Amino acid sequence: MRRARKTPLEPEQASDPQRVRAAAVELLARRDFASGELRDKLASLGYDKVLATEAVAELARCSGSQFDPAVVEALLAVVAAAPDALLAA
Repeated sequence: MRRARKTPLEPEQASDPQRVRAAAVELLARRDFASGELRDKLASLGYDKVLATEAVAELARCSGSQFDPAVVEALLAVVAAAPDALLAA
């Protein structure tokens, strides 16, 4: 029977699947943070089309400082592909 580790694995000790899994979880967390902020901003603005555009612009402005730039770029691509989906309840 293997004993459980008492300390987290160092990056060089982690196996490739563990590193991939950790990176995927981090990416999902960053995606959820950015999309959740956009959703919350839209809800507080009452889903007005003009204000929705401002919310998207604010997301773009915060790219790199508050939000992961790659996640923001992907989220903005989704918004550009279906802008009316922003206002769907």
